[in-house]
Amino acid sequence: MKKFYSVLIKLVLLGLILSPFITLYWFLTDPVNCIVNLVGAWLWLIIVIIPLTLVLIVLWGIIALVISIFKDLFS
Repeated sequence: MKKFYSVLIKLVLLGLILSPFITLYWFLTDPVNCIVNLVGAWLWLIIVIIPLTLVLIVLWGIIALVISIFKDLFS
């Protein structure tokens, strides 16, 4: 399992290194679709992913607080 995670991390790092060059190639070959898809990705990030992450963090905190209160009550 360690080897799998090692390979996975290396692939992610390779993707991070190559992504600017791939995006540049995509922009030079098809600029309209590149711009539209990048704007769509940023909108998806701003409208869906960030608020959902914040809601999950708040819910996690509330659940941890309730569990802590019940542990204190019954101990």
